[in-house]
Amino acid sequence: MVAIHLTSSFLLIRHFIPFMKKKGWGRIVNISSINGLIAMPGKAPYCFMKHALIGLTKAVALETAENGITCNAVCPAYVETELVMKQIRDRANQNNISYEEMRVAALVGFLCSDEAGSVTGCAIPVDAGYTAR
Repeated sequence: MVAIHLTSSFLLIRHFIPFMKKKGWGRIVNISSINGLIAMPGKAPYCFMKHALIGLTKAVALETAENGITCNAVCPAYVETELVMKQIRDRANQNNISYEEMRVAALVGFLCSDEAGSVTGCAIPVDAGYTAR
């Protein structure tokens, strides 16, 4: 679990930061989870990994801010896979929003754009307001 959820992100970031610094520009977007913002029973190891990923995101954001590099984390309630497709549709219906609004791709695209140059160190939930409760 550590290798998949944390070490892989750390190693990729460590590898690409020198290239981004040389260019004077870069965008790093980590995919965390709402479980990086809130805990749920029975998910302690997963919550721990996702909280740690958000900590890594914030530290990298501070360490690279002067180099034109941003680092943010997207925290979806669900990731669109066959396993959770029905859950995504059910949650969208419960919240009276479209299926497309439950997706994270548009947010990641924005965070990778020039327009998001001052957005860094953020952990942004994409959860139809679930963590606002």
